[in-house]
Amino acid sequence: LGSSSERIVQLEGEAFFTVSKGNKFVVSTTLGEITVLGTTFNVQDRKDELSVACTTGKVQVTSRTMDMSLILSPGEAVSASKSEFEKIEVPLDKIGTWRTGEFYYENVPISQVLDEIERQFAIEIATENTADKYFTGYFVKGDLNQALTIVCEPLGFQYEILPDGDVVIRPAN
Repeated sequence: LGSSSERIVQLEGEAFFTVSKGNKFVVSTTLGEITVLGTTFNVQDRKDELSVACTTGKVQVTSRTMDMSLILSPGEAVSASKSEFEKIEVPLDKIGTWRTGEFYYENVPISQVLDEIERQFAIEIATENTADKYFTGYFVKGDLNQALTIVCEPLGFQYEILPDGDVVIRPAN
């Protein structure tokens, strides 16, 4: 944390913040900076992608790689990478659901979904011919078979859980 007049947090990963009114509060990530005075919001900083979603109050998101800044209100989010910085609408009830073990996606590359399954179940996933597929849906932490079925079946994939617990995913025959 910074001086008593400014609160600064460095984030790598994902966090849901509830910020009390008071001095300036800044969340600093590799790709951007989020400034707030009193609000609740979710920040996800994964690899080369940053996502910020506001649930109450307002937050300002500033890109580190582009000369851009956006102010978010409840139900709005920023999706950012090194070359993109765009405001999108997000259902309020889907923001921060990872805290209860629910992971929602809308038209995201399958690799992002599989990366999260790896994190949540502490496994490694090898894929064969799964690139260029996008996923809309959700999975719940707790049952690996159920999560893999929910994600793989709609995309025409099959999965195999190996004896060591790792997973191989490939197109179904």
